[in-house]
Amino acid sequence: MTEHDEVTAEIKRQQQIHLVNRLAMMAQVNAFNATITTIVVWAHVNHVVALLWLGLMYSGAAFQILSWRRLSRAPEPKRVSGRMLERARLHSLLAGALWGGTLILFRTPDNVGLEMFLGAIVAGMSSGTVMLLSPIPSINRYFLASSLGPLAVMFLIQGELFHIGAGVLAIMFAFTLNKASMKSYDTLADMVRSSLERGRARADLVDAIESTNDGFALLDSNKNVVEANLRFRTWFANVEDVADDPPEGRLRMVVGGRWVYSALRPTTRGGFVSVHVDVTELKRREQELLTAKLRAEAADRAKTQFLANMSHELRTPLNAVIGFSQIMKDELFGTIGDPRYRDYAADIEKSGTHLLAIINDILDLSKLESAAFKISPDEVEIAEAIKFAASVCERRPENAEGRKVELEIDKELPLLHVDPRALRQILINLIGNAVKFTPAEGRVGVRTQTFGAEWLDVVVWDEGIGIPEEKIETVLQPFAQVETDYARNYQGSGLGLAISDALMRLHEAELLIDSAEGAGTRVTLRFPRKLFLNDDGSQMDADGSDGAEAA
Repeated sequence: MTEHDEVTAEIKRQQQIHLVNRLAMMAQVNAFNATITTIVVWAHVNHVVALLWLGLMYSGAAFQILSWRRLSRAPEPKRVSGRMLERARLHSLLAGALWGGTLILFRTPDNVGLEMFLGAIVAGMSSGTVMLLSPIPSINRYFLASSLGPLAVMFLIQGELFHIGAGVLAIMFAFTLNKASMKSYDTLADMVRSSLERGRARADLVDAIESTNDGFALLDSNKNVVEANLRFRTWFANVEDVADDPPEGRLRMVVGGRWVYSALRPTTRGGFVSVHVDVTELKRREQELLTAKLRAEAADRAKTQFLANMSHELRTPLNAVIGFSQIMKDELFGTIGDPRYRDYAADIEKSGTHLLAIINDILDLSKLESAAFKISPDEVEIAEAIKFAASVCERRPENAEGRKVELEIDKELPLLHVDPRALRQILINLIGNAVKFTPAEGRVGVRTQTFGAEWLDVVVWDEGIGIPEEKIETVLQPFAQVETDYARNYQGSGLGLAISDALMRLHEAELLIDSAEGAGTRVTLRFPRKLFLNDDGSQMDADGSDGAEAA
């Protein structure tokens, strides 16, 4: 059925319902007006004709009453055939003809008053019928044509100006009533269209709610279920299960082991909407991620434990290899004989020391990543730490040229509250890198610079190969190395900068790199004011004042 056919069928159904509701009133009006009309014309007309006319009117009224009693007791039809409306049009035609025929049956030529009464009663019945059956123009047109038509013709054929005017007015009156009836019909049609559209929209909404994977229910102000979809009815046996859900929602498990996010929100009309979103898949993925996270943490702990165990397993034999090679190289227990043995012993010592340094770096980084590395801050003179680190790096085998580290250290430097071992490791890593990656003709140095009581900078600089700008962030990553021809000659663990940066962050300090390829590198260790100590060992206040004096 097309939309037009659906609208037409619904209009007919509404018209029939309207007609049934008006039948009893129409019967009463017809019978009452017929009685009054008979009384008025009784003295002026043939009594047999008057009684016959009145009997026909009463018969029509009785038929309407009986039809009303039968139809009003039946339930409202969902669809109508239209036959009742067709019969009603025929009855309307006959009823209109009986009223329109009064001027012919009861007219007295010389009695103008009676003539005007009959015209008025016919006009009144016409307007009353249209008022009662306003949204049914087809019935009204039949009644108007058969009632006002004879009236207009009768007046027009008399030829007098007065009667001609009355006939024209009757025709105009009929057109006006018909137009009013059509207006009512249009209003009914609009209402039907709107109702059907709302019905279709509601059906679509109900269908969508029913087919969704989520639970939905509409509750009244007392939190009784008005309507609910299948999901809701499956998940919840009692409305009490959802009556206390918060508006912001909560997570719960329902029938079938499904996880849903439930919320009860008020509507503008005083009711409630209970919504339950199925989040089982999200919950499953969350559990998978949690399981994966726990496995990763367990693997990380296992790795940390493994490296801790390897610390002893690797360092012990390496220390033995290094110690014995030193004894052989130095010939502590007498000469070896062939000088090549001393060279071999020197190579063994060098390789073992290099391998031990790599292992130590890996173990330190592992501790830093797993938060197992704990710092123990103490009072440290930064000048002494710099001199110690420079001395160690100058004596290293990779400084074959015997390059000296140039030191520019201020005389007035604050004491630092840092981990002494960590600070020495940072300085040795940075100075060692500067020495290693600087050609023989280049210079390496360390200088300090204070910025009032705000911070202290320790700058390790060199005139070495430098770092390309796009690689500066990379070199702070573990195992990263700058890929240049010169750098490839010095294969190391690539962990020095990463470890130094991590140790600085443990102190809540900064490691800054300024470098350009071929122009050297400047690595700045920036210690903030909160790491400064006064001469008596007390920690400096945030404003740089002496904490002991302030106290």
